[in-house]
Amino acid sequence: MNGDRKTVLSPARCLILCAAAALAGCAVYLFSVSQAESALGRLWFPFAQIQAVTAGADGRTPQSVCLVLAALPVFGFLAQLLRQRFRPEDLLLLLCAVLVYMVMDSPLNEEGLFASSAVQPSAVWTALLVWAGLRILRACCAAEGAPLVRWCGWGVCAAALYFAYSAGANVGATVLVLRYGQMGAAALSKSALMLVSSGLGVAACMYTLGALRRYDIDGELSEAVMAAVGRLSRFCAAALAAMLLLAAAVELVNVLARPAGLSLSSVSFPVSALIYCFAVLLGARLVAAHKRLKDDNDLFV
Repeated sequence: MNGDRKTVLSPARCLILCAAAALAGCAVYLFSVSQAESALGRLWFPFAQIQAVTAGADGRTPQSVCLVLAALPVFGFLAQLLRQRFRPEDLLLLLCAVLVYMVMDSPLNEEGLFASSAVQPSAVWTALLVWAGLRILRACCAAEGAPLVRWCGWGVCAAALYFAYSAGANVGATVLVLRYGQMGAAALSKSALMLVSSGLGVAACMYTLGALRRYDIDGELSEAVMAAVGRLSRFCAAALAAMLLLAAAVELVNVLARPAGLSLSSVSFPVSALIYCFAVLLGARLVAAHKRLKDDNDLFV
């Protein structure tokens, strides 16, 4: 580990990125004129928004814009070649360039949705995710020490961005529904509880980044690192308890309100938040147990 070089993203900077992700998720709904448009806008993000800004009088995207966007994956491919880090999976970047051009060259609207020749943006995201997944898998298998901690930090940051985007999209969807109609108690309770769970997921990621950063600075399981791990463990346990208790409380209210003709929907927490908090809790407890075992062994040396 490098004590003077911080390779893990700080929680404060990750929180800024999370705020941007939440705004992006919320903006997809707030700038839509209907629920159908918001659903398509989220499905086609950000290609539909770029087309709306750059479209000409005929409603089509200029060829220059299509070529510029398609050149971005090509630049990434060339960068890997120049840095002598080319891997077979980097060929997917060239496929992404072709897909980006085809997506931007065809109109993203209700008519294009049913056109058999139109390429949907999901194809671009699939190719990019496959490339990124293979790259990350290769890097994680070969990484040790500080590089491995750095990859763990970026993985936690990605999880935080996902939770933040989900929270922003949930707020935007709620505002959109309230703008064009009324929102029932069932939908409102589900929206609020999903927002709470996403917020707890982001907070758990911040605690995880804090512990990883402390370990990256100290280079060992110091007292400061173990204190950060302890805070992380306690928070994840409290977050899991809060989500489960809220689920039980809403179910109880649902049972009690049913005779009166009222009914709340069952709690639908994002499974990812529950899994993340539980996995981090287990990891924190394993680190604490390893530290205690190491200290006990040092007593006999």
